[in-house]
Amino acid sequence: ASRRRSRRTCATSRVRLSACTESSASKAAPAKKCASCGCATPAPPVSAADAVVECPAEAASGAGAAPKNVFMEMNAIARELGDDAVDLGQGFPNYDPPDFVVDALRGELEGLSGGGPRVRHQYTRTAGHVPLVEVLADRYGQHLGRTIDPMREVAVTVGATGGLYLAMKAALAKGAELAKATGEEAPDEVVALEPFFELYRSQAQAVGAKLRSVPLAFDEEARSFTLDVDALRRALGPKTAVFIVNTPHNPTGKAFDAWELRAIADLVREHPNICVISDEVYKFMIYDPPEGIPSEGADRPIGHLHFATLPGMWERT
Repeated sequence: ASRRRSRRTCATSRVRLSACTESSASKAAPAKKCASCGCATPAPPVSAADAVVECPAEAASGAGAAPKNVFMEMNAIARELGDDAVDLGQGFPNYDPPDFVVDALRGELEGLSGGGPRVRHQYTRTAGHVPLVEVLADRYGQHLGRTIDPMREVAVTVGATGGLYLAMKAALAKGAELAKATGEEAPDEVVALEPFFELYRSQAQAVGAKLRSVPLAFDEEARSFTLDVDALRRALGPKTAVFIVNTPHNPTGKAFDAWELRAIADLVREHPNICVISDEVYKFMIYDPPEGIPSEGADRPIGHLHFATLPGMWERT
């Protein structure tokens, strides 16, 4: 009988099942259980001798195995499935840059000044091109409701990923500096609300920190995630160097209510060793403004509360 390979994915733990189907006369095998989470995954008609269950956790448990990365894993599976897969595991823009960006770049490359090229392709200021940081300071000053010094309070990084890494590295260094002054052990933990953006884990590992996660609670009635203040209180302590506030939240899409952000600020005040990294990359994508947050404003994200605007949090964020 002819055979064909079939691949499916366990939604709970992303365990991949490889099954070999017999002819149409074969009987369906019983559902197999994922070794990691125990979920029952219905299998297609399968020869029990040929069925293989590959668990990412088990595959990574060997000596010298590279840590698992959800982006690489999901992208690899999507490539294997080809047109049969719709990959929502990572954002891939399917549109070109807007015309005004393309035109500006073309004008820069083709421009002449005094008979010669005026292209600015030499080294720029390390913390950001001066005209750029001035524009950013002006705009974010409106968002944050304060005057921002472009030369001292704005830094341009190589993407948000680079910015997050540098912020985490600087926060750990600052925590070590404070601990040395007081004779205490340096904090080495990064705390994030779970589920979280996978990059937090890999970057914490890269800077030599330990990632500690605090699960969000789920409100069945409201069908929404909510902050578990008591769980967060138990997680924060003298070993915490960084707490990551991510609102709107990736991957749940939750925009935190004002009371939740104020509760976080209250806990941060109890621990002078904590630096808050506020990840607000989706702040212009709020469609249902949360409670206690203004839903309108000139050139300001609708329904978004910047954590740094809370009392005492500018110096801690």
